[in-house]
Amino acid sequence: MPGVADLAWMLTSSVDPARWAEVIAAYGPAGEPDRALPATVVQGLLSLADATAGSAAAMDWISRLDAAARRTRLT
Repeated sequence: MPGVADLAWMLTSSVDPARWAEVIAAYGPAGEPDRALPATVVQGLLSLADATAGSAAAMDWISRLDAAARRTRLT
């Protein structure tokens, strides 16, 4: 699962959620990051802790973390 974990982190940390399906499809048949997303949400929350509240960086993190949580039914 290391490759899938890398994909999940890449999605959560730097890809607009609107493009996730495209990135997962490009990754190939092994691109099933849903099982790894909960761990990346935790990692992302730690990264969000360094962002200034209300900043563009914070809002980007929140958007991606929310998408990951919805995708894995964490909300």
